[in-house]
Amino acid sequence: MSAHPSPTPFERERERRVRSALKKVFGFDSFKTPLQESATMAVVKGDKDVFVCMPTGAGKSLCYQLPALLAKGITIVVSPLIALIQDQVDHLLALKVQVSSLNSKLSVQERKELLSDLERDKPRTKLLYITPEMAASASFQPTLNSLMARNLLSYLVVDEAHCVSQWGHDFRPDYLRLGALRSRLAHAPCVALTATATPQVQEDVFTSLHLKQPVASFKTPCFRPNLFYDVQFKELIPDLYGNLRDFCMKALGQKADKGVRSGVGMPKCCL
Repeated sequence: MSAHPSPTPFERERERRVRSALKKVFGFDSFKTPLQESATMAVVKGDKDVFVCMPTGAGKSLCYQLPALLAKGITIVVSPLIALIQDQVDHLLALKVQVSSLNSKLSVQERKELLSDLERDKPRTKLLYITPEMAASASFQPTLNSLMARNLLSYLVVDEAHCVSQWGHDFRPDYLRLGALRSRLAHAPCVALTATATPQVQEDVFTSLHLKQPVASFKTPCFRPNLFYDVQFKELIPDLYGNLRDFCMKALGQKADKGVRSGVGMPKCCL
């Protein structure tokens, strides 16, 4: 006897729609990893809150972006920095996804057009990116209340969810208010994502965001076989900036075609 029951016609159709969107919108023939696929399918299923902990580059964003496209309503994505939001928005717009960001950088006309779209019976916007400060602002509440009253909210997504933990909410106190927002949107699944979460931080995320148990959790191991750690004492380095420059040039490698270097690097240092 099989340990897993055969998928129902509904489940097969759901998987077909997911794979079709994965190819048609994002251009991928398959998911990057089985974990990414499982997390995405859990969000699409929509019967649990979902916690995703994957390193940068592992494809966390796809875990909510793809389900958002398949949902009937709007997905609200809370992200801490306008620069990070703009990067996501630009990427999705290049894929011809209807995405918007409501932030202080919008012109009066851009804001008017976005709010007008959100008031439509069937808004074109599929993903709406906001900061935690915008989520807590008085100016956003009429729009939020209108979307809720019309049952147009599909998911609440909290990116960089570790910010609800101790050091994070000291830096961004409005992250703590997202728990109240999540409670107001109790009918919509919540998706919390981060690249960093100790067991204590994960527990803080579950508690502060009022995630409903049992939470569907997807985590990669902490060990990264592609990373090498080296500690150098600055007191022993004659030329600090020259040393850092040489390290960066070595990591980036030689220039290839069109002047692009063959290596990659993301230095995080404290001199």
